[in-house]
Amino acid sequence: MKKIITLCSFVVCLAVLVTVLTSCGDKTENSTTAPESYVASIENEGFSFTAEVGEEETIIKNKGEAYQTLKYPVNAGYPFDYNYAKERSQFIDMNFDGQPDFYIAVSAEAETIYYYCWLFNATTKKFEFSVSLSGLTNISVDANTHTIYSTFNYRDTTKVVSYKWVNGALVNADEYDNTSDTIPPQVTEAVSNNVIGNVPRPQQTTKPQQ
Repeated sequence: MKKIITLCSFVVCLAVLVTVLTSCGDKTENSTTAPESYVASIENEGFSFTAEVGEEETIIKNKGEAYQTLKYPVNAGYPFDYNYAKERSQFIDMNFDGQPDFYIAVSAEAETIYYYCWLFNATTKKFEFSVSLSGLTNISVDANTHTIYSTFNYRDTTKVVSYKWVNGALVNADEYDNTSDTIPPQVTEAVSNNVIGNVPRPQQTTKPQQ
């Protein structure tokens, strides 16, 4: 009888031990966090901006403190894909005024990239949504010639449209298509090399010093 009781006690203790070890293993596994998504950042004239892209808005921070909330447009006419967008944002001067503008490449369909773009207003010190830029697809920024290029497909033809900033407005400058032999080499090069948001950003980056 004593042997049976001793054997039962041993079995119970063994079961408890296995349960404890299993529970510890579960906690260790659950504590593993996913890699941090890319956080766009830039330092410019006293600002240290970072942008954290969310599903409904982007939070801009300056030196780690909340600076501005960028709301996404309603009924933009193209989809917002968070998994695509969260790694495809960047501060870049898009109107060539020396200020850090901001874009998010929000989705891509059939090799066509769509964007939300904001221009930094040097007077108000705020980012303002740009309807004209956000309406373009496959945007290339040529800082050397101060030109914006946009490509899109139209009736089986790939068109390239160039734009210039005139008194703060984005104005159509020239238009080309892939059936023409007269596309200037610098246009082909700019469009080939400078399309923004066409690749995901690195998973992590060094944030500006606080």
